[in-house]
Amino acid sequence: MKKILPKLIFPLILLLITLFLAYKNYTSGTFLIGWDSLHPEFNFPLALQRILFGVWRADQGVGAIAAHAQMSDLPHVLILWLSSLVLPLHLIRYFYIFLCLAPGSLGVYLFLKYIFQRESDSYYVYLASFLGALFYLLNLGTLQNFYVLFEMFTTAYAILPWLFLPGLKFLREGKKRNLVAFALVTLLSSPMAYASALYYVSLFGLGLFLLAFTLISSVKKIKFKRLLVLVALTIGLNLYWILPNLYSLARQGSTIANSKINLLFSPEASLRNQAYGQVGDILIQKNFLFDWRAYDFTKQAFSDLLAPWKIHLSSPLTSVLGNIISVIILGGLALAVIKRDKIGLALVPVGLFCLFFLLGTNPPLGQIYTYLNNHVGLFREGFRMPFTKLSILFEIAAAFYFAYFFFFVFRFFSKHFLAKLTALFLAGLVSTSLVIYMLPAFKGELIRPSLRRHLPDEYLEVFNWFKQASEG
Repeated sequence: MKKILPKLIFPLILLLITLFLAYKNYTSGTFLIGWDSLHPEFNFPLALQRILFGVWRADQGVGAIAAHAQMSDLPHVLILWLSSLVLPLHLIRYFYIFLCLAPGSLGVYLFLKYIFQRESDSYYVYLASFLGALFYLLNLGTLQNFYVLFEMFTTAYAILPWLFLPGLKFLREGKKRNLVAFALVTLLSSPMAYASALYYVSLFGLGLFLLAFTLISSVKKIKFKRLLVLVALTIGLNLYWILPNLYSLARQGSTIANSKINLLFSPEASLRNQAYGQVGDILIQKNFLFDWRAYDFTKQAFSDLLAPWKIHLSSPLTSVLGNIISVIILGGLALAVIKRDKIGLALVPVGLFCLFFLLGTNPPLGQIYTYLNNHVGLFREGFRMPFTKLSILFEIAAAFYFAYFFFFVFRFFSKHFLAKLTALFLAGLVSTSLVIYMLPAFKGELIRPSLRRHLPDEYLEVFNWFKQASEG
């Protein structure tokens, strides 16, 4: 029982926290609608038809080649359709969003536990893994991916840790079950490719991690062959949307870049990201949404999108906690490099890759970024908002270094006669600090309240009328 309890208690705590967040960010009887939102639940047959025959979008204007990889949304729509068998219409989107919230932190927990268990089988493995997973759940990057949500980002949040875990396991062990697990997760990951740059960047980051791990490991030749198998499998399972997406980029990439909305918005987006391209903001994952404004119909005026969060983060206590979090991440990075931890070293290129985009036009590589932004149209359009593409990948690396810091500390003092009690107290203190730092999320501000709307009956009647007309 003593061995089973640590294995169950920490995942259970994570699950309970996510359930509480779901409870506080749900408004009874409302639809989760607005901002960037798609609602296939209003007509599943039509949504599936558009996905399966989605290279040409007859529903866009007078018809157009699909600019986004809409076909990649197939698993998401199928999950929603299955959930509609037991859930009322207004709950279906809530269900998927909250479904994404729990697996993300649990995936990070299992990923970290797998890594640390190879170095130790002590109680501290579970404790450090829990703290890393809790950090992944409770940070400003997670907030910004859920506050004005779009399913491709919440899917990435949920799925990416689960790609890292079986990918690393297969690379190390070469077992078929790990390859099968990787294949299943890859199939479920495709909805994050709706805007394909997110998928390409995320998979490049994963590949960079696995390649770096291969290069610093023994038996490089065997691991490299396994890496090629993972790459081939990933491409093969996603060809159904990759090929149409590449066709779209080749045929109309310049058209998209030169559209009026992009010509007006892209420079502003670039400047907003540049403003938050400072190391201090990057470490706490604070980005452009903190500078965004939205129209408040109750006040008949524009107001800060993240107004409650800006007030919360302006307090001295919260500011200090943010600085401590940054120091812990940097401390974990330094310890991993000094101790020559293979996973820690393999994640360094991933962190540098993310930093290049998150720093943007700021020093030290700002001139290279500016050149690419000015001369490569696909680069400019794909990374006009780099935070949305890189934040989750960065969080995974940061979660490892955050956890590694405490794993080192716990082991360093493990021979002290009060070591376990001290470690538990420290873990409780850190957990409480993370909750305080993200307190508005526990008050219903993880998802923007204005996105939780009561729909007029007439709105749904219009959908039913069109559905009946198309069937008739």
